Amino acid sequence: MRAPVVLLYSRPWEMTDEVTKAVRSGVSVQYIMADTLEPAISDTDKGYAVTKESITVECAETIHEVPGIYDGEFEMKAQGGKNVLHLCGLTFISVLQSAQPPAKK
Repeated sequence: MRAPVVLLYSRPWEMTDEVTKAVRSGVSVQYIMADTLEPAISDTDKGYAVTKESITVECAETIHEVPGIYDGEFEMKAQGGKNVLHLCGLTFISVLQSAQPPAKK
């Protein structure tokens, strides 16, 4: 599945497993499922829910600008007995433009 995302944050991480001594690494990201930061209001919800997850270093190699708009590729993975969408690819689209405040009257 593909969907536009606004990537808000990325940070590489690395840790050594205390038991196996294997070195693990990845990139923590935070994003919203949208392609703008226009006000999002429904009957009950206001704004956007931020999704946090860790992606592979290889997936993160395509991160150029943060915040930015990306075409996100998602795959289903089993997690806690449920199928959950996880980000597995990013293609840069554009820099996120600042929202302009409304003109004063």
